[in-house]
Amino acid sequence: MESLNLINGNIITLDSANPAVSSISISNGKINGINQLIKGVKTLDLKGATVIPGFIDAHFHLKNYGKRLEQLNLKGVCSLKEIEKLIQSKLTHVQKGEWILGFGWDQNLWATKEFPKSEFLNTISPHNPIYFTRIDGHSSWVNQRAILLMTAL
Repeated sequence: MESLNLINGNIITLDSANPAVSSISISNGKINGINQLIKGVKTLDLKGATVIPGFIDAHFHLKNYGKRLEQLNLKGVCSLKEIEKLIQSKLTHVQKGEWILGFGWDQNLWATKEFPKSEFLNTISPHNPIYFTRIDGHSSWVNQRAILLMTAL
């Protein structure tokens, strides 16, 4: 890993003795020193930009993760037959009329690669509304029962 000096920045240390410094040196992916440059390595002028240590954004939606713990995980499911088995299993644990939610289906993994039809879900579960979101979250797959309940609102 390349060593690097960051200079002319607003570097917040979270250290009460040195709350903010203007330069930081990094070696082997770790902080090597503050306000002490490593000679002979690349130096990047931050031009006043702020550096906040330990702040990592992995673009994680914690709320959605919690909601999905109770949903059918359809990620990587390669056939409609597998999805049918998952729905049938879920139906043994829910009451008639209770929603069945799921996420992650991807028709590109299926033999036909066609977008799914509501008729498929209607046959498996005519009494429980089903709402599944696609792997990218930009499409939904629902049955007729779900449509009827949503239009009644």
